[in-house]
Amino acid sequence: MDITFINPGIGPYPVNFQLCMDLAGAKSSHIPLSLATLAALSPEDARLRILDENIETLPERISSGIVALTGTIMQKKRLFELAHKYRSPDTVVVIGGPITFYLPEECREHADVVFVGEAEETWPRFLAKYRRNEYAREYRQEGFVDFAKSPVPRLDLLKCDKYAAACIQVTRGCSYKCLYCDVPVKYGDAPRVKELAQVLEEVENADRMGFDSVFFVDDNFTADRQSANRLLDALAAQRKSLKHKMSYYTQVTLNVAKDEALLARFRMAGFERLFIGIETFNEDLLRALNKRHNLEMDIREAVARIHAHGITVWAGIMLGMESGDYEELDKLLDFIQTTGIMPIQVGIMQAVPETPLYEQLARDGALATLPSVFGSSTINDTGIPRLTNIMYPSLNDNDIRRSAGGFYEKLFHPEMFAQRIINSSRNLAENSLQTPPLTWRNLKILLRATAYYLFRAPAAHRRMFLRLLGAVLKRQVVRLDELAFSLVIFKHFHEYYTATAHRMRQ
Repeated sequence: MDITFINPGIGPYPVNFQLCMDLAGAKSSHIPLSLATLAALSPEDARLRILDENIETLPERISSGIVALTGTIMQKKRLFELAHKYRSPDTVVVIGGPITFYLPEECREHADVVFVGEAEETWPRFLAKYRRNEYAREYRQEGFVDFAKSPVPRLDLLKCDKYAAACIQVTRGCSYKCLYCDVPVKYGDAPRVKELAQVLEEVENADRMGFDSVFFVDDNFTADRQSANRLLDALAAQRKSLKHKMSYYTQVTLNVAKDEALLARFRMAGFERLFIGIETFNEDLLRALNKRHNLEMDIREAVARIHAHGITVWAGIMLGMESGDYEELDKLLDFIQTTGIMPIQVGIMQAVPETPLYEQLARDGALATLPSVFGSSTINDTGIPRLTNIMYPSLNDNDIRRSAGGFYEKLFHPEMFAQRIINSSRNLAENSLQTPPLTWRNLKILLRATAYYLFRAPAAHRRMFLRLLGAVLKRQVVRLDELAFSLVIFKHFHEYYTATAHRMRQ
């Protein structure tokens, strides 16, 4: 059995940091974890390889009996091109990943086999049937898998030196039921947790492969609080035995700020950043969307508590939760600046199929008819006529384009970004300079970033760089490691959101 796994190429989007990988010294930000997991689920006697178009050129022909493609809806066009290219009488093309959740029928048109949902049980079942030439056209996971049985991903099949960070998944599912979120639909509302020993083994594998950074990709890392506490204690103890000084980041809910002991554990374990879906400062909107866990304490106070433990708050911000939301963008901008959160994902709200919000809008006749599941702001397709699939009674698409485009440009203006770094640093616990570990990799990143800002960046970016250096001398910024990281990713954010604002206005 010969299997080739493929991750199709994808253009820039908020959280893939593609436009700053030249400064990071990598081809892509994160490993394709799903393909490494599928490889681990394959028979020991199978000949396996993983190809990622984001780091390498794909071959014109592939002779494998199975070509397995994964992708998101943003990769649709390229994914279907590759499926057509490699499909033949001698090659079975299969498609899985998030795209099949939204477009199962369309995926069937381009593949011999389609996988919907988790694959820990369906992938081995398909391979057993494939050996007997009895496989079905679709494999759909019914119910949820026992996540504790998910295997250790095959990182050895990846070109790890081409990626900036490894990925590990500890939990699946989330008990919160935000109206717009499809995580409880796809993965359940009761968290399923991987065995502690296996997570530590996966960290050791990442360390062995040369990574010094790991993104725990859980939608809610602390969904099972007791398991999270045990893991954080174990990660803190493990750090001493790792070759690299590992830094971690993950996704949590804002109410972790209520638990000082938990925050202390995050810091001791080596977590530098926490991504939090803050979405808005408007309490009425948060209640309407059933995101009440963001209201358990004042948002500014919650962010300050997290910062006080030396942890940067990355944030998701959502525009257009109701038509009046666009009238408060200046207030939202002020909230972001004064709070010191670092938004890395700012988007226009979409109604996701099978969520309570989608069903409500469908009943109200407030969903637009589009040639896609979502509007163009989500999938970066200018051929889609509307930015969002939500129709507002008192707001047209041109209004949204003008308001959102202007907001993006202001939010990622160099001066605004510099002030946000300074505001964030004021709350951090350390009051003496914190330098990053002096490794050859960190030194090269620092040299590339310095050369970029001094000699190649636009004049406004150079002024931002010099202002932040001055802030270091004044002790307004003390986390040099976090400053260096922020300067690298700013290049991506500015280029991406400036280009997005320009497309919106065309």
